[in-house]
Amino acid sequence: MNVTRNAVYSYVYDEVKAANASVYITSVYEPTFAKLPAVVLREIGDFRNSENMSFTGAQGVRTSTFEAQVVSGKTNGSLSEAYTILDAVRMAFFKLHYNETNAVIIEDGSTGRFRLRASYRRVIGDYDPMPSVSTVSTPTPTPSAP
Repeated sequence: MNVTRNAVYSYVYDEVKAANASVYITSVYEPTFAKLPAVVLREIGDFRNSENMSFTGAQGVRTSTFEAQVVSGKTNGSLSEAYTILDAVRMAFFKLHYNETNAVIIEDGSTGRFRLRASYRRVIGDYDPMPSVSTVSTPTPTPSAP
């Protein structure tokens, strides 16, 4: 298995940091973040696909699902900031051929800050290579609405 949870996390981490060096990124949810804006990036699902099994019982593919939560650090313009960061997260996952399965806006009514939560899913073959930055083609996702 060439595409691991850590490899995907590291790839997305590097891409988001390249787009915005000041973003705090973690793989562990924290009730209060050390720094804002912040991104929580974690794999929330990894299972073998039973419908893709050979006669020998080998499965060969699995479905990986990641969740990204983006928390704005601003009280004014927080939704725009969160979407700008989410666009970098989206682009990184799209480069790895993950599909966005949902994106939800969560408003904190007491602070005026916004949190965006999005999920990304793809099927990964046991022999799929983990692409390097130089070998990844850049897709054109639909831009977010601020």
